[in-house]
Amino acid sequence: MLTQIFMIKFFKKLMTTLQSLLQKISIKNILVLILFISFTTFISCEEEISSLGENLIPESDIIQIDTITNITFTNYVRKGDSIYTKSKGQYNIGENFNSFFGEFDGRFASQFFPLNFSYPFENTVSIDSLVLYLQVDSAFGIQNNTEFRVYELDSAILDSKDYYSNTEIESMIPNTAINSSYQNSGDTLLIFKLNDYFLQKLISNGDIYEDKTSFSEEIKGLAIIPSNPTENNGQIFNINLNSNISRVTLHYKEENEANIDTLTYNYYFEGQSFGQYKINFEGAEINHFLQNNSEISDSLIFIETLGGAYSTIIFNDINEWEDFNYSILKAELTIPKVNFEYSDNSFSPQRLFFTYTDNNDNLRQVEDYNGSYFGGTLNEDSNYFSFDISKHFRNILNGEINDTSLDVRIVNNSTYPLRVILQNNISLKVTYTKH
Repeated sequence: MLTQIFMIKFFKKLMTTLQSLLQKISIKNILVLILFISFTTFISCEEEISSLGENLIPESDIIQIDTITNITFTNYVRKGDSIYTKSKGQYNIGENFNSFFGEFDGRFASQFFPLNFSYPFENTVSIDSLVLYLQVDSAFGIQNNTEFRVYELDSAILDSKDYYSNTEIESMIPNTAINSSYQNSGDTLLIFKLNDYFLQKLISNGDIYEDKTSFSEEIKGLAIIPSNPTENNGQIFNINLNSNISRVTLHYKEENEANIDTLTYNYYFEGQSFGQYKINFEGAEINHFLQNNSEISDSLIFIETLGGAYSTIIFNDINEWEDFNYSILKAELTIPKVNFEYSDNSFSPQRLFFTYTDNNDNLRQVEDYNGSYFGGTLNEDSNYFSFDISKHFRNILNGEINDTSLDVRIVNNSTYPLRVILQNNISLKVTYTKH
């Protein structure tokens, strides 16, 4: 009993002493003590820090990222196919000769209709003039004395027929032009004064203003054709027929009570139309590449729009990628641009893209083209075009695409007269994981 009482008194005194001691120690000192104990415990481990966790994953299972740049290519220059030009709204007219690409000749034919189908010339006092206006959206080449002739179509552009860039306009026109003058107004507007013969056809018969059918039976449309071949340079105009500025306008005077009003009556290009583009490679540098041995890779890559030349590049030794485990992370293709005398940089494109033939023999754009990382633009500092073709390259290796070639083309290849020459030292950098 005495021992129990003694023990109780002893522990009460001990707890009181510890409580008093803890009150004197700050929280900061407690934290320092805890850190000291943790550190001494940690360094007492027999294994070194650097060896902790080693050899937990077998070496064969570790994913390694690598790159390869030794894939080579064979490339060929090819003649382009005709392009569909019916009812495009924008056409290129004029002539241009370039020592590398040859001669380009552009013309178009189009129907036109009056704004309203009602005969407007009942009270006409006099007819002043009939003028064709064409809005120029872009001008290419060096300004010179390019001349044009306007012809009346003697056969209609059919709704049911397809028209391509190789459809002959000459077979649809007579031998005599109907314009008496031509003026280029600041490379933004082409103005043609039309002759009295065609003017009289528009005003002499009021029955043609009943409806479109009546009008088109008598007035088939117009064709605009360059008339003076140029030996060098030359100019091409991109014409916008969808603009209200492009029109045929009849200027006339009409009696209004005691006054004479000067009025205009407009006809717009709202009917069928098509463009014809003639491309002649003879006498140009490109012709040597088109006629050389098809088994030898070409030293240059020629590309142009509007049915002109394009080039095909072929992946060499693609079968070396078979039979090993890999995942394609990125495939970046670069093609340098040739610095040659373009005479006018307006012909040089800012973006290229690729097509290929799918397993059903259909022409397709590479899948990457519709993505955010494809690129295809010109790096003006380094003077090369770059492309991310990761998806397409992966599809080739996976066997989803059999065609191991790419056709190099220009974006908007049916709209503007663009062209470029590239070097054949093509580079493909493939980043992949091998495991």
